[in-house]
Amino acid sequence: VFVMEGRFRDLPVPKVGSVGAPDVFDEEGAGGFHEDFGVMAGNGGVDLTAPVPKIVWNPRDYAANSAAQLAWARDLIAKLNLRGDERILDVGCGDGKVTAEIARALPRGSVMGVDSSSEMIQFAKDAFLARELPNLEFQPMDARALQFTQPFDVLFSNATLHWVDDHPAFLAGAAASLKVTYTIQGTIT
Repeated sequence: VFVMEGRFRDLPVPKVGSVGAPDVFDEEGAGGFHEDFGVMAGNGGVDLTAPVPKIVWNPRDYAANSAAQLAWARDLIAKLNLRGDERILDVGCGDGKVTAEIARALPRGSVMGVDSSSEMIQFAKDAFLARELPNLEFQPMDARALQFTQPFDVLFSNATLHWVDDHPAFLAGAAASLKVTYTIQGTIT
């Protein structure tokens, strides 16, 4: 099952330095913010061939200010109708709290959270210890380069894919990461 829901257009465009927003740097490390950054999801005529600024997330700010993302994720998790033995991949796991919630719903299964932000992955590993949730794992990985040796039953992604600038690469990796038979269920708003 592939479940995805995006509500990015419902959100205000984040500004550099605002609470919970990423800090954005150009190639030289100087601060900057592209004026079209808020419509970067391959729509609206944004030139995706232009260099994309490096995004550095502040995991503590995100964890403290992501109640809306958690609520959306809970809605999506409920739609999964989990049996409890699935192997799930959470793409764009961020601070890990949604991934940990999925792990709690999988007493005989497992979940791996991946995120391109090493800061977010380290925060998630520190916040959700393996001894407390042995079926939970976090790994740094770019959504455009998903690669695994064991396939997943479910690919879950919430409030993430608008940050991915190459959807065909993501979809190719997603398809390769899933078991042969799966259902695609998604909503992008």
